[in-house]
Amino acid sequence: MDATTILAAIGSLVVLLGAAARLPAAAAEVVRACSVLVQAIAEFRATVRRAFATHPDEENGKAVSTPQSSAEREGVGTVVPAAGEDAGDSKVSAKPGHG
Repeated sequence: MDATTILAAIGSLVVLLGAAARLPAAAAEVVRACSVLVQAIAEFRATVRRAFATHPDEENGKAVSTPQSSAEREGVGTVVPAAGEDAGDSKVSAKPGHG
């Protein structure tokens, strides 16, 4: 082995060790990014399930879909008959039963 080969081997070793030292940090970043992705996918799946879930309606036994927006879940903008009125004389209420 001549001096040039030895110097090339030492240089290569320095480059490889420098790259190897950065691998654990890069691998940790990949794992962190994947965990955020997995959490986002789980949240998306839960949202889709809530959006398309059905439950039996207690009044008539039909399956109805759950409310699609937070306003619908809160009852904002729903038509609720006021006390002493029938359904034909209803008005819009901010919350169900607060007409």
